[in-house]
Amino acid sequence: MIETFAPPTAPSPGTSKNVEMKVAESTFGEGYTQRSGDGLNPEQRKFVAEWKTLDIAEADAIEGFFARHLGYKAFLWQGPRDGVLRRYRCKKWSRDNVSALVDSIRAEIELVNDL
Repeated sequence: MIETFAPPTAPSPGTSKNVEMKVAESTFGEGYTQRSGDGLNPEQRKFVAEWKTLDIAEADAIEGFFARHLGYKAFLWQGPRDGVLRRYRCKKWSRDNVSALVDSIRAEIELVNDL
């Protein structure tokens, strides 16, 4: 059963979304070009999500969720301003100690298209 990522708090302002479309393109003589989507799912979507002021328990919950999925197991998540639950994975994150009782997490969360 696929889990849903429901962090204890929403990501901080400054979280970014990067979208890239994979395109197969061939160039022919006289400047003629033919293009098509590369594969069944040409959309590549990646969020760089940041939680800047988490208490230790919140940071532990987020980091524990990512660690439990080992970088390859997909989970459901609705990115900020996305409006749709999609399948993602997180194979890279960092956790910083901001102060004695506050940590921050920065995670790269990328769309997956599994069969």
